[in-house]
Amino acid sequence: MFISRRSSGKKRILLVNASFDSFRTYEPRQLFLTAATATFYLAGAFNPDLCEVRTHCEVQSGLLKREDDFAWPDMLVLTGTTNTLDRMRQLTAYARTKNPGVVVVAGGPAVRALPTLARACFDYACEGDLEEIEDVIADAFGPGYVKPGLVPRFDLYKRIDGVGFVETSRNCNFACSFCSLTGEGGKYQTYSESFIRAQFEALGKCSYISLQDNNFYGNDRASFRERLAIVKEYWQRGYFKGWLALVTADFFAKEENLVMVKEAGCVGLFSGVESLQSDMIERYSKKQNRHVDRFDIARKCIDHGMVFDYGLIFDPAHQTIDSFRTDINDILSRDDVTSPGFLSLAIPLPGTPMFREIAQEGGFLPNVRLRDMDGDTLVVWPKDPLDEVAAYVRTMSGMKEHRAQLFRQVFRFAWNRRNDLTWDQLAVCVVKPLFRAFYDTSPFDLLGRRDPNRSGVTTTEPLDRLFTPAFPVDGRHAGLFTPTMVTDRRGEVIQDDLLAKPRRAPAVARAAANRNTANATPVDAPMEMPLELMASD
Repeated sequence: MFISRRSSGKKRILLVNASFDSFRTYEPRQLFLTAATATFYLAGAFNPDLCEVRTHCEVQSGLLKREDDFAWPDMLVLTGTTNTLDRMRQLTAYARTKNPGVVVVAGGPAVRALPTLARACFDYACEGDLEEIEDVIADAFGPGYVKPGLVPRFDLYKRIDGVGFVETSRNCNFACSFCSLTGEGGKYQTYSESFIRAQFEALGKCSYISLQDNNFYGNDRASFRERLAIVKEYWQRGYFKGWLALVTADFFAKEENLVMVKEAGCVGLFSGVESLQSDMIERYSKKQNRHVDRFDIARKCIDHGMVFDYGLIFDPAHQTIDSFRTDINDILSRDDVTSPGFLSLAIPLPGTPMFREIAQEGGFLPNVRLRDMDGDTLVVWPKDPLDEVAAYVRTMSGMKEHRAQLFRQVFRFAWNRRNDLTWDQLAVCVVKPLFRAFYDTSPFDLLGRRDPNRSGVTTTEPLDRLFTPAFPVDGRHAGLFTPTMVTDRRGEVIQDDLLAKPRRAPAVARAAANRNTANATPVDAPMEMPLELMASD
């Protein structure tokens, strides 16, 4: 909750991580997902002497919906995952209704995937990296409002259970077919020693650190050792009790890597398993997984005293339910490895090779909405009968049909591995899968987490309540509550951005062009769409 009181002479900046909840409950989920940290890095670009900065994450803190919150800022900065573009548009409508002079800035995967639509909506549509915010601030307010360096404002972060976040590299050196990073084509980059140290100093002491790198291991072994040495130094200095990171499967090829990270204070590693089937690994273009035994790397990690976390992906367009069940049953029959950290549908995100492949195959369902590309809603024609897949998808993430097996496996694992892991690590291995199982759907639906009216299929899925304004908005911005459609009623892709991605344009140059062109497209122009495409069937 924000207080509408201006600090004398300061610009008021509100940075929001926008979110669509895949469960449609929109409850705060502080312990369910890794925290989104982009807003804290962006906040570091604003001169604190001239700017009052606040942040809000709709995943952790729930929906931003109070009218006073939208009347407060002079600048609203929005970011989020690819499917949250419509939520950013909604927040823009609210802010412009309460404060017509507000400057709206948006960036991240959603803007890079749909730049034309983004440019028509936001004052600044940033298609580049975080550093672009410095140019935007200078253009909107003047160079004096910029604080160079992008050192994160972790003082704005409300820590959960003492967990902190630091990033030592950007992007990934692999190109998985479903990954938005692949679609964006950004090169793997490591940060300088001084910037990594600045993050640790800004964060201060906490219980645990989660390294936010897309791939901490990367493709530069010398850099990996240098960055690991910095992490080890801060661990030895008592800044935190342990840390976690994401690494690709090639990391596990060398036993010395496991020894090194353990000696540097690592308590857990996440690696993208995705599937136990070689044909699916090939389809996902996960060449780093081709020659590894997923159970072997999990055992090695746990043998060295570190939790192994991973997820499984179900691609119903190219995989049957039974084949996916086989993977799950294989895992749950083993007592010496952790159960999956999450189950998700394969998401053909705009801009990715997977999206282009599905489009070429004519594999998209009719009336796909961008909002429904959340890993919990079916957007492609499945190999199995549609109604069977829909029924499975509605309970898949909570492993409902495997629940008895899951409970037995979790506790057998904890008993068998009690001498390899600490009590804190074992607690995570037990609590996380059980929490996920009960968060999604309890045996008697006591938690009421899932809307019984949901179909689990984009074509018939009810449009969730966020597309109805929470309070009256200016009629000029009503079109921003129209969902962005990916396909028409025939299942054909209808957004030009999705078929041929245009060349990136700097946000500042675009904003200047709009200001200087008499007939420029209004920034709040709604997307034009034939009425029949809005129908649910």
